[in-house]
Amino acid sequence: MRKAGRIDAYVFLKVLACFVLTFLKFYTKEHGQIKTSEKKIQKELGELLVSEITVSPLEIPFYTTGNETTLTKFIRESFELPDPMEVVKELNEDIFECIDIDINSWYEKWKIDNI
Repeated sequence: MRKAGRIDAYVFLKVLACFVLTFLKFYTKEHGQIKTSEKKIQKELGELLVSEITVSPLEIPFYTTGNETTLTKFIRESFELPDPMEVVKELNEDIFECIDIDINSWYEKWKIDNI
């Protein structure tokens, strides 16, 4: 049996999503001179991705982005949302910094043990 609260929450989220998509359609048409539809906005935002790739020999994660279109870039810049490339750059820098620390600590230990 379904709970009424779950159905209400689902309907609320669906209506909210429709409102946001309709607003984005209007905004892009008025301010970006980009003619689009709610379905296209939903598809392009859904295809924007950040993926993790593992480098095999050391099992090091590496992050990358893809599928940013003119429409998604306009929406991101208009609402001052973070640039996915900057987020990925920060993630990768943190990973490489951890690798540097690990290599330096291993080297210091190796020097003590072997010299």
